[in-house]
Amino acid sequence: MNIIYYHKSDNDGKASGAIIYKAVKEKGPCKLKGLDYGEYDFDEEFNSWGEGDVVYLADFCFQGKGYMEKAFEKLKDRFIYIDHHKTAIDELGDLGVQGLREVGVAACRL
Repeated sequence: MNIIYYHKSDNDGKASGAIIYKAVKEKGPCKLKGLDYGEYDFDEEFNSWGEGDVVYLADFCFQGKGYMEKAFEKLKDRFIYIDHHKTAIDELGDLGVQGLREVGVAACRL
């Protein structure tokens, strides 16, 4: 399953999620899930990821470096993070997570 989390509070997040969905839907089943900060339970999401699931984060990250590290440890190359928010990019540093990150460009353009 391809699980696509996107920032549901703005059009950039929604567009990012839709673009990823269009790009990966032929690789297998997809689940789009809009999230906003403070409105999700990381452990619930984490425990729902099964063997072979690919998780995409678009215009959004799990708050706290520890959560991102935990997701990466579980998923390795099946964890893709796409973002343009400077504070999140700076805080997370280089975890070795696949994806695209660039400040100054809308996430839907990455």
